[in-house]
Order: sequence, then C-alpha cells, then structure tokens
Amino acid sequence: MNIPRNDINPGFVRETKDIVDETLDDLKKIDPGGVPPPSGIPQYFLMVSRKTRFIISQPLSDRPAVDLDEILLSIYDFMEEQPGLEEGNIYLTKLKGDSILLETFGATLFAQTFSRDIDRSHYKSFHRAVRHLQKSYPQLGAWDGTPDGVPLGLRMALRHYFHLTSEQGEAAAAPIAGPGGTPGPATPIIARYEPDIQDCERKMREWYKKGYKIDRLKEALHGDWGTLVDTFDAYEKDIGHLEQLRERVSELELPGFEEDMRKIKPLLNDPSNVDEIENALAAMARKAKDRLSIRIPVSDQKSLARAIRDLPVGIPSTLWGIPLDELVDEFLSAERGLTPDGSVVVKLRGVWYRADSRGKQFMTPFSGPVRTQKELSESGDPAAQMDQMLDDILKGKQ
Repeated sequence: MNIPRNDINPGFVRETKDIVDETLDDLKKIDPGGVPPPSGIPQYFLMVSRKTRFIISQPLSDRPAVDLDEILLSIYDFMEEQPGLEEGNIYLTKLKGDSILLETFGATLFAQTFSRDIDRSHYKSFHRAVRHLQKSYPQLGAWDGTPDGVPLGLRMALRHYFHLTSEQGEAAAAPIAGPGGTPGPATPIIARYEPDIQDCERKMREWYKKGYKIDRLKEALHGDWGTLVDTFDAYEKDIGHLEQLRERVSELELPGFEEDMRKIKPLLNDPSNVDEIENALAAMARKAKDRLSIRIPVSDQKSLARAIRDLPVGIPSTLWGIPLDELVDEFLSAERGLTPDGSVVVKLRGVWYRADSRGKQFMTPFSGPVRTQKELSESGDPAAQMDQMLDDILKGKQ
C-alpha cells in the first residue's frame, strides 16, 4: 500500500535517516573481514586555506576509514570555534571517536586524521611533517587560498614524503598492540605515483608567456619523477628571486648607466642567472652611490696628505698636534655636508672645514649653515633619497 508523502511524520523521517546514516558510517569503518581499523592509523593529511577554505587532501591509507566530507566539515567547525589559533601549538579535535590533529602556519592550516585514539608518537610524527613542509615551502604561510597559488610539485612532494617516511618508520604511527600484546597491522600507505605532468605543463606555459626561458624544465620532463619535482621546485624559487631582481633593476635605470643596463637586461629572462644578476646589480649600485652621494673632491690619501702639507699657513690651530696620517684618515671618514653654495665641507673635532683641496679656502673653518646627508634625506632631496635607495639595494643583496 502506497502512503501519501504528506502523511509521513517529519520527525520519523529525520530519525530514520539518522539511524541509516549512523549504520552506514559504522559499516564504512569495518573492513571486509569484519574487523574495525585499529587506533592511530593515519587516514588523511590536509592543508586548508584559512582565507578561502580551499583544501588539498592527501590520503594516507589505501582504504580510509574516515569520511573525507565529514572531516572537512569538522575542520571548518573547528576553525569557526577557534579563530585565534596560535602558531607552534598542536590542537586535537574529535570526529565520532576518530582523531584530528591541527597546526597553523600563517594563512594555512595543516591537519592529519587518524582512526580512533592517538598517543604522543602521533603528535610527533604530525609535527615533523608540518615542519618539513614549512621548511620546504615557506610560501605556504602567505598562501592566497587559490589553486594557482599552490606551489608547484606540492602534491607530489606530499605523496613522496609520506611514502618515504613510512618506509623509514618516521611518519607512520607505531603499530598498536592487539589482543594478547601482539602487534597490530602496519599502516597502509599509498603506492608509488606518477608526477602531475599536466600541472607542470600549465606552469611552464605561464612562465613562457612571461618571457622566461624554460629549457631546463623541458629537459626535466624526460627524466625520473624525483628529478622533475626537484627541478620545478628550484625553478619556482629562482623565479621568485628573479622577480625581485627585476624590481631592483627598474629602480636603477638612471641617466649615465645605460651601458650597465644594456648588459644586465638580457639576463633577466633566465632564472639560472640570478647570481650573475645579483653581482652586476651590486656593482652598479656601488657605482651609482659613489656618483650620487656627497663626495669630497679628493679621496686619495697621498693627494690629500700632500694638499694638507702644502697649505700656505699650515693647518688651523684647532687641529694642531694631530699626526698627518691620522688627520688624513679622520678627514676621509668624517661627516660630510653641503654649504648653501653647494661646496662640500667635512666635520673635524666639531668644526666644519672646506673640503676642496683645489680651492684657496681648503681647510679653512666654515661657520654658516650646513646640510648633512641625513638632513637632505629628511627634506626629500632627490639625490639623498636615491642614495638611501642605493643603500637599501646593496643591503638587499643575498
């Protein structure tokens, strides 16, 4: 007999559905032999964007006993309830008796699920995996939560890591003792895999469109998968470095440095040239700094010593008693400034002196207003700002 749908009690329907769902969940956790999985078996390793909730999941078992959809919902709920998660702390949450460990890294949340209960060894293995990823992919801390923002080779590296560490007995949970003290079954690990060639080819097309040489990536596609992962990871890091170098090059496009730029720019399309570009930029920055800083008219020690020695009336009385070689050293390292007419002066023993050895006023005291390099910078003087920028570029050299 057919019963009209509107005659069924809604509460009865919900209760029946709950019973069925619970039964199905229990059946999922029982293998064909009827034995539920032992405690502490790794099920999934996940990375969740705290910005977009995008998830990367890596199964750690041939036949996970924990439902992935329920795991995701549980993690989302945990993130809602715990908005102030602190880096360096490991958190535990439960899902129907199964365990989920979580740890944050900037914009990324790492998580690993285990069947039933876990012990201290599981915390250690999870934390070890997190630290490995933080060290290998530091950019995950600022992940924008999009698929395109996922570091190239990350998924392959995950599978590679858990496969190798399982073989070495590092990341897999210790076997749980069964009845009578006998060891439980070993943790099942996924089989070897092939690299995601389509992902590699997509990245290669993007880099090629930006004008980068991809010859070494093409060669890596014909090698083994381990070489492929290492090559793409190294290339991606070099690309990030090269982007920074391109910005520094644009800052140094100054009049009078056209020849230097002509030599550097052809190097900017190949990540293999990062060291060569770094050295060329540092040399160019030093050259630009020498031209644009407050420079004394004479910087050669011998020429300066001769000019001081040849002063018609000798050095000012305030400097008497200072040995000539010491006075030369102090002169060259002294604070420098500019007078209102643009003449360079140096400060010796608290007094400003004219610094141009070619002029008649060389080494005579100056008592008028002086603008120092610091004051030029604070006033927004373009030359002083350029000098500070060049200092920053030189300090930025790795």
